[in-house]
Amino acid sequence: MVRRVKEFGPLIVSIDTHGKQPDSRKQKAVRRTPRSHRGRDLRARPLHQITLPERLTPLLFRRHNTMKPSTEWWRYLAPLAVIAIIALLPVPAGLENHTWLYFAVFTGVIVGLILEPVPGAVVAMVGISIIAILSPWLLFSPEQLAQPGFKFTAKSLSWAVSGFSNSVIWLIFAAFMLHRL
Repeated sequence: MVRRVKEFGPLIVSIDTHGKQPDSRKQKAVRRTPRSHRGRDLRARPLHQITLPERLTPLLFRRHNTMKPSTEWWRYLAPLAVIAIIALLPVPAGLENHTWLYFAVFTGVIVGLILEPVPGAVVAMVGISIIAILSPWLLFSPEQLAQPGFKFTAKSLSWAVSGFSNSVIWLIFAAFMLHRL
């Protein structure tokens, strides 16, 4: 028979790990040494019989809502609105259409990093994903797409993961990871 007694602050919980009844000597020892805390009897008892003080219940079982209040919804829409507004503006002289659209997504990512509706890494990955998925319109010129043998899917995937081959990026990543230690 194995019986474990754990103390959690003012609570004492006994766990019968094999389902057998306790030894009579041990049970007498438990009966002889009642413990109390502020007038409450805290002898070892099954978990379903333990009651918590009412003053602790809201602290232990309150809902931990990590989302920001619903009044912050504009932070999610602002980067998308910036992308749409810049993309709909006329293309400045000297720029090609795909570079202007790339600039619109880049500016939307910067706005997302400033407002931070989600963590910065998520904003960056969404921006990279948008550009990689829409690469025929954002990354490559019509002349590049018209070349025989040009595979824009391979090129856009290579562009999306090219940042991971840069040693400076890994140095910054390592600094952030060491900062958290």
